[in-house]
Amino acid sequence: MVHSLEKRENYRIAFDDYDPVRVVIFDDAKIQSLMLNSGIIRNNQKIRSTINNAQQFLKIQEEFSSFSNYIWRFVEGKPIINIRKEITDYHSSSKESDALARI
Repeated sequence: MVHSLEKRENYRIAFDDYDPVRVVIFDDAKIQSLMLNSGIIRNNQKIRSTINNAQQFLKIQEEFSSFSNYIWRFVEGKPIINIRKEITDYHSSSKESDALARI
């Protein structure tokens, strides 16, 4: 049985250190080899979605000069500082996270 920390390392290796430039060029042969890798979850849709995520990440980087520029625009370039005192002060979403999720 593979433990979580071992799986994390297996994913890092399988997906080329999460380098999006390398992941976007994964072809059907690479996907098939990943489907045989018992160190990761072998689900064709999940593997393909990882490749798609890398493609979208690179598109965003190109359009906004960096992924950081893209993310910061949702908060007008300023960090949100929340002061939490009670458990009810914690929310699962915000207008900013909702705006990001809609994209």
